[in-house]
Amino acid sequence: MRKIPTLLGLGLLIIAIALGIGLFEYSQQINQQSQKNFEPQDIEISNITSNQGTITWQTNIPTEGSIIFGPTKNFGFEKNDDRDKNILSSRLTHFVTLAALNPDTNYFFKIKSGDFYYPSQELKSFHTATITTDSSSLTQPVLGSIVDKDFQPVDDTLVFLNIPGAAKISTFTITDGNFVLPLTNLYTPDLKSTFSLKSTTLTTLALKKGSIHSEVKVNLPLGKTQLPPVVLGQDLDLSDLANNIFTSSNSLDLNNDGVINVVDLAIIIDNLGEFPTIKQADLNKDGTVDQADIDLIKKYLKDKSSK
Repeated sequence: MRKIPTLLGLGLLIIAIALGIGLFEYSQQINQQSQKNFEPQDIEISNITSNQGTITWQTNIPTEGSIIFGPTKNFGFEKNDDRDKNILSSRLTHFVTLAALNPDTNYFFKIKSGDFYYPSQELKSFHTATITTDSSSLTQPVLGSIVDKDFQPVDDTLVFLNIPGAAKISTFTITDGNFVLPLTNLYTPDLKSTFSLKSTTLTTLALKKGSIHSEVKVNLPLGKTQLPPVVLGQDLDLSDLANNIFTSSNSLDLNNDGVINVVDLAIIIDNLGEFPTIKQADLNKDGTVDQADIDLIKKYLKDKSSK
């Protein structure tokens, strides 16, 4: 008679153990999935000079991000996203500039994404440039803006500029979709000397936000010319931007390059008012370049992209 409660207790114990194991495995699966969502993707190091460097990455879901770093494997410092001044924000794209660094020094770092640190075992590192008295002769920045297919500004887009013979530089778009890429303190890829753009050079802008990418070809220097709006997700060849001659009179193709695109939209925006430099920007011929002309070409571009 005493064996019945004993067997019952043993059975309950086995069930409890099985449930415990099941819950543990389930929690492990949830934790692994969380780590996968927070895991940094597309990690890049750019803007390296003798006293700073920028680390960028993306995540599958919006999350808070920061960098722990230092000249030793014990780190010692932490830096939040450049866009997080007082309160940390959850983002898909992450941009952290490490400043006040020592020249010609190796810095170790890990990425803190949510509550996880990456990589979990090994460390990543980068080396700052040596001090040099040379300076880049190109000071005019690259100015541009990013929009979506409905021509609405896209913020938090990562923008990388690849110049042949120079180390990569980067920035991000702000709330109005604009970005500025300063072209001072350019370095050669080995970071041992500064880089000067001595003649017209074909460069590439790489734009990234989540799974949407764009590539824009452009010749530098541009002088005071601002890049036209770029639709995120569409590639664009602006290599002849500085040499366009605006001669078209009866077409939306205002720069007469055989293609109607955001370059033509930019021409309209640059000529707003009653006295446009390029009279053909007044598409509806009402005597003023205004929102009505902008809407005409936006409608054309939107209809074209939906086909």
